[in-house]
Amino acid sequence: MNHDHHVSFELLGIVVTVKCAHESCCEQVSAFFSGHSVTPVNTETPDLVVYLEWAEFGRYLYRERPKKENGQHLDGVYFMLRGDSKPQPWRSIYPPLVPYHLSQNEGRFVAIHAASIALPKDRCILLPGDRGAGKTSSSLHLCTKRGGTLVTDEIAFLYVRSRVVVPVLLAMGVMESSSTAKVATPAADLCPTLATTAREVTDIVFLEKGAEQEAKVWSPEDSFRRIMTHVVDVGATSDDTVTTLARLTRSTPCCSVTWNDFASLPRLLDQAINGDANSDGKD
Repeated sequence: MNHDHHVSFELLGIVVTVKCAHESCCEQVSAFFSGHSVTPVNTETPDLVVYLEWAEFGRYLYRERPKKENGQHLDGVYFMLRGDSKPQPWRSIYPPLVPYHLSQNEGRFVAIHAASIALPKDRCILLPGDRGAGKTSSSLHLCTKRGGTLVTDEIAFLYVRSRVVVPVLLAMGVMESSSTAKVATPAADLCPTLATTAREVTDIVFLEKGAEQEAKVWSPEDSFRRIMTHVVDVGATSDDTVTTLARLTRSTPCCSVTWNDFASLPRLLDQAINGDANSDGKD
């Protein structure tokens, strides 16, 4: 099968070229990774070439597969690393287009389920939360109403033993009035400014949808225990993960926002970021 449709981008320090058999899939890859200077032809030798026989872009190109599928060929996906002589079937459960799993990045990052937004005056807000906790809604509020710059929306990659978060600007899942499911939308279509450089985290605001509505201050000890529940395995050792997040929560002001309707989320988020969160959780 010919792979005549090409697109390249750089992500996590890795130059990726994607060669697609179908133009439709190539266009969707380009839109999904448009926050990373996508080009139709790369100007340097790629570290990773991914061959796609899919007609449509799919979730396992950017999300990890179930662990039980490790070793199974992701049908229609092949790859070559720099120096390889021919493509090989993609058998890893790791996503082929988000290259934290390459040897160059082995042990380099600690990742958590979190958005991160750079704000004026050198602030960077880390927003950990489960799926449905309001990470994307909070990102859009901070970017459009408070002059924020999007750094990450879904998963934050921190350099090990640091507070520095790396831009990962994938398409954002947003609800549209005509849809019952989230629609992947290029980050640049939603956020006026996208980060091009890494930023140092200055504040942590945990997000949670619940029965109460409150912005609450958390101790470093409780914040550490909470942030550990949001860890994503990207190859860091347990020692590096614990050390990185213990240092982060010890040196960074932490609070949480609990909300029960989208109308209240911006107000509570502003309250937390402005330093008006209450240790007893009451307004």
